[in-house]
Amino acid sequence: IKQNIPILTEKWLTDCAEQNKRLPVTDYQVQPLEGLKICVTGLKAEDRVEVQKQCETNGATYHAKFSAECTHLLADPSSAFTEDAIPDNKKIKAALNWGVPIINYQWLSRQLETSQANE
Repeated sequence: IKQNIPILTEKWLTDCAEQNKRLPVTDYQVQPLEGLKICVTGLKAEDRVEVQKQCETNGATYHAKFSAECTHLLADPSSAFTEDAIPDNKKIKAALNWGVPIINYQWLSRQLETSQANE
């Protein structure tokens, strides 16, 4: 059941209390990828640019270099693993060692679609 109740940042509550009034919610809504730190591997340059735009537009931080700070590694499935299903990529190996989820573009798209459906 769609309730049309927006998910807001804590800052909205703080600002309302400080100003002693209920503020409009438009500037305080949580973005669909809020808090995610995404790095990519195995994508073409134009696809990297597209993922970066989607991240920045929807609340995630795009990282060009992979580190333990990243929350997700977006990998092209065709380049991520060899035929023996052993990672053949330094970023993939690091993500597996650090327990960072390895996602694909379809996962990212579903997160955005789900968010739009709930608006």
